Amino acid sequence: MAGIKPRVGDLVRLDNLSEDEYPYGLKIEFQNAVGIVTKCVGIRCKVDWTNGATTKPMRSVLEVINASR
Repeated sequence: MAGIKPRVGDLVRLDNLSEDEYPYGLKIEFQNAVGIVTKCVGIRCKVDWTNGATTKPMRSVLEVINASR
């Protein structure tokens, strides 16, 4: 579902190209994680990840796996 902007309720993962933005330890932590978008404000989305973390990455680094629309 490339090219779709993430919205609340979407299931997402980090785009492979975006992994370069994260420090080495976080890259490993988020490598296979998927998350659900719980809030979007401007260019960032709040994402609750399957590894227990909550982050606010830019929309452009998120790949929508399953859109809630």
